Amino acid sequence: MKKLISIILAVLLLAGFAACSGKQGADNAETSARELRDGEYTCTMTSTGGMLSFNPSVNVRVANRSATATVVCLERSTSYAELNGEKLMPIGGSNANEGLDSGGSNKSYPTFELPMKFDTDIPVSFFVKNGDSLIQVDCTLRFSSEGATYTAATRKR
Repeated sequence: MKKLISIILAVLLLAGFAACSGKQGADNAETSARELRDGEYTCTMTSTGGMLSFNPSVNVRVANRSATATVVCLERSTSYAELNGEKLMPIGGSNANEGLDSGGSNKSYPTFELPMKFDTDIPVSFFVKNGDSLIQVDCTLRFSSEGATYTAATRKR
């Protein structure tokens, strides 16, 4: 009888330990996706909606728990973007900025710095020149933490 009680207690203890360990692992995975250390990352971005193309490889800068993505739009006539009602001009102040095309070549493409969060749908409106008018193109951008690679800061001498 003592053996049976000991076995039952051992099974209950192991089951409780396994349940706690599984929960802790899930919490750690969630935390690591949300709270990345400061530095530079490269990740993949997908876009839905709209008819614009983007370079799928994106550089991300994380500083003080805030992330900024450098997004290269492959539509040269893109004038500016809007995110949460804020107008965002291409970096460099014009719509002909140095960026990378989908083949990795250095070309002039509008390049935007957008505040972002990994694995979250972010609605962004881009405004594209069409003759004398602007057309609003609504897109949803998603930056994947899966496969994101960290680049350690290097010092130039």
